[in-house]
Amino acid sequence: MGLRSFVEVSPDSHFPLENLPYGVFRPTSTAGGDGSPPAPRPGVAIGDFVLDLSVISAAGLFDGLILKDSPCFLQPSLNMFVGMGRPAWKEVRLTLQRLLSAEDPTLRDNTSLREKSLLKMSEVEMLLPTVIGDYTDFFSSMHHAKNCGTIFRGPENPIPVNWFHLPIAYHGRASSVVISGTDIIRPRGQGYPTAKSPPYFGPTQKLDFELEMAAIVGPGNELGKSINVDEAADHIFGLVLMNDWSARDIQAWEYVPLGPFLGKSFGTTISPWIVTLDALEPFACDAPKQDPQPLPYLAESKHINYDIPLEVWIKPAGHEHPVIITRSNFNNLYWTLTQQLAHHTINGCNLRPGDLLGTGTISGPEAESFGCLLELTWNGQKPLNLIGAARKFLEDGDEVFFTACCKSLKEQSVKLSGDSTLLFAGGESVTGAHPCGFCLARGRAGGGGEEKREAMSIVPRETIEVIAQSIGIANLSPDVALALAPDVEYRLREIMQEAIKCMRHSKRTILTADDVDSALSLRNIEPIYGFASGDPLRFKRAVGHKDLFYIDDRDVDFREVIDAPLPKAPLDTAVVAHWLAIEGVQPAIPENSPVEAIVAPSENKKSDNSKEDGLHVDLKLPVKHVLSRELQLYFDKITELTVTRPESILFKEALLSLAADSGIHPLVPYFSYFIADEVARSLNDLPILFALMRVVRSLLQNPHIHIEPYLHQLMPSIITCVVAKRLGSRIADSHWELRDFSANLAASVCRRYGHVYHNLQSRLTKTLINAFLDPSKALTQHYGAIQGLAALGPGVVRLLVLPNLEPYLQLLEPEMQLEKQKNEMKRKEAWRVYGALLCAAGKCLYDRLKLFPGLLSPPKHKVWRSNGRVATSTLNKRKPSTIHSMQQPPFKKMAVDGAIGTMTTGSQGAEDRFPTQSSGAGMGQSSAAGQVSVEAIGGRRAPTGSAVLAQAWKEDLDAGHLLASLYQLFGEGVLSFIQPVEMSFFV
Repeated sequence: MGLRSFVEVSPDSHFPLENLPYGVFRPTSTAGGDGSPPAPRPGVAIGDFVLDLSVISAAGLFDGLILKDSPCFLQPSLNMFVGMGRPAWKEVRLTLQRLLSAEDPTLRDNTSLREKSLLKMSEVEMLLPTVIGDYTDFFSSMHHAKNCGTIFRGPENPIPVNWFHLPIAYHGRASSVVISGTDIIRPRGQGYPTAKSPPYFGPTQKLDFELEMAAIVGPGNELGKSINVDEAADHIFGLVLMNDWSARDIQAWEYVPLGPFLGKSFGTTISPWIVTLDALEPFACDAPKQDPQPLPYLAESKHINYDIPLEVWIKPAGHEHPVIITRSNFNNLYWTLTQQLAHHTINGCNLRPGDLLGTGTISGPEAESFGCLLELTWNGQKPLNLIGAARKFLEDGDEVFFTACCKSLKEQSVKLSGDSTLLFAGGESVTGAHPCGFCLARGRAGGGGEEKREAMSIVPRETIEVIAQSIGIANLSPDVALALAPDVEYRLREIMQEAIKCMRHSKRTILTADDVDSALSLRNIEPIYGFASGDPLRFKRAVGHKDLFYIDDRDVDFREVIDAPLPKAPLDTAVVAHWLAIEGVQPAIPENSPVEAIVAPSENKKSDNSKEDGLHVDLKLPVKHVLSRELQLYFDKITELTVTRPESILFKEALLSLAADSGIHPLVPYFSYFIADEVARSLNDLPILFALMRVVRSLLQNPHIHIEPYLHQLMPSIITCVVAKRLGSRIADSHWELRDFSANLAASVCRRYGHVYHNLQSRLTKTLINAFLDPSKALTQHYGAIQGLAALGPGVVRLLVLPNLEPYLQLLEPEMQLEKQKNEMKRKEAWRVYGALLCAAGKCLYDRLKLFPGLLSPPKHKVWRSNGRVATSTLNKRKPSTIHSMQQPPFKKMAVDGAIGTMTTGSQGAEDRFPTQSSGAGMGQSSAAGQVSVEAIGGRRAPTGSAVLAQAWKEDLDAGHLLASLYQLFGEGVLSFIQPVEMSFFV
């Protein structure tokens, strides 16, 4: 199911919530105080509206780590924003999808902000989205290259040889790039001469469009540094449609030898909306297979295009409706966007944010998928029939529309729509603009000067020839050697990079031959065995050669080499990452403490560690607690993930590390202070609070650390997450789960460390019961207190909660009723508290019924009822002795210390008693219990046996009271805590 926005978006809209393209606009309905037009500002398209990003930014709704307080959306263009990089793009996209979603009330329920930030598209004027500093147009479609080459050069050699080895391009004119809807004036220039006549001069007779798309460059690169092809996608902000208008007769005459000039520079139209690569990610597909394989700097690990269907419509002058003339697809590009960008910078050319990189005309293999009129009409030889209007090339007044729409199987769509309008009358424009959506007209030049491929390698051709001769290839062609040189260099660089990694893992700074052998082994290549020096290789520079080095080997006696024993076979390399390696960074671990930390005091100083009698006293040096570098990295990474990425997979791995690693005990005090500070600071941030409690749980689970001394710092933070009045800042925040989680955490601390701190559970219980019985506390605090008491066990609930259950429910009942409590939120909180009480009491009941399994079962002995008295009899009658009291379980011994709170349920509860049969657990180790008579009227008991045994039997009967009492308070809800047999017996 797709995303749903509170802004009404029709099913066929070009701008659903999945798209969110960026543009720059100016409102047409308002003007400045001096009558000047409003300033341009960035926006995002949603349905038939434009979201003003400057208003959203001024309202402080971009509160992420990167965009907080950033002025990027207060600029008249998108250049600053696109230059901030992919992390900023993703942060803004997630923020906008949340603000525009139907579930988030921030913008939906703020009428003033919503009316100020959402403008109708009919009330805005679209402008160029970025300030374009430079514009490059590539020649990346193989079908277009083949068709144009056949038209201009013949079918014998349609595609230049260099085309399959590099993305050919030319540098266009950025000043003539205009927004969709701008009028284009028919250019003038020299045309191709016919026969012996001079070149023609005048308005072009072959005005053409070119169906293209263009990439908007994000972060650029420094002059002299190239961009790796596998990292190029992070430098592309998004795509626009582009029409590179072309004068074919002018182009054909001028393009040799330097490529297009006046035939292209008169106008290029782009769409107003930039669709980001994040929006296009669901439509990624495999790019065409490239043969021959590209050079290493163009060989990308992910060779992908995007499945973007493209259409071109023409509305002839004087006609009312446009006619579709071609359907193509973006995936017809032979060279991908990333390869184009990587090739553009391989010579060190610096790109800048906002630069425009055109793909070139995108043509498919079929005639109906050609991307320009030059191909569709085969240079005017096959005119198109446009419903009564024949066209070889564009005429004055024709309007060209480009559209693109991506649609997945789930009907999720990212669309581009718009138009480019042409009207010409004697070379002057008399046309008006059409509304622009997300699509627009664009084109690509077919002719380009051929470039001679040059080898780009530091490996000389002669070296390749020598290697060839050493393996038996005597006559290697110089061209082949030149072509092999870049590949040899690439493979050598790979080996050396692996060798450097081996060196760093060995904590060395000098590269040795062993590192190279290890690198070869990692690539399943047999290392080079033979005579090797144990010392590092010493290279010397050759005199008169800047880049030539040699090893000054000593003279070796060949007989010594023969007589020497064979060296031991090298061990297989085993590289194991240390547990403290963080994101591939292996910090250097010091072997021993620094000498300064363990040096003894100097003898010439007066010794303070000697007594007056001259005897020396052995004093230990103070220990300074200093974290090692790797522990500091570990701590910083864990805290960063806790605060910024608590939902990431990496954070989950960090929790596993905290729960199992044995070397993090020095970090426990740091984590304790961090958790205490962050809990106090982040009470309004529920995800961070939950992440902090998960960190506490992992620390408690770690068997290798001694956490007892730091419980006094952790327990207040845990209790705060249990009984705090408010956790989280949004109504939708589910703080109930956090309270449940923290309550169980506090109970586990008491169970595990109660023997160390004898007053730990008593202090926790006192805090919780005070919060539970204080009527001035909020219901959320009552809920946390109940859950905390319930987590401590059924015994705590029986002693502290059940005696106060009936009066508390009397106070809670009005808060649950619609007639008395109109606040829906407080009413829901009351029902939450009611559910917590029911669960706590039910678990207590279940525990008591498990403790006395014969309580609700039919008796095995004779049972008779007489005047409300119930008695059981056995064959062997013995009086209970005091020995039994010594064998009572702990909960029965508690009855001696103080009275156990029981619930009075009225006369009915006193009359409906159940027969009780003594068990081994209740009567010590005696299997043949003596006769015990119990009076069931008014809760009185026959005064037989010792006082301790009588008190224990009182507990047994109180368990029998419990079910009937809870049934009166909670109704049938309590029956879910009874085993089926027992429940049927009760019913």
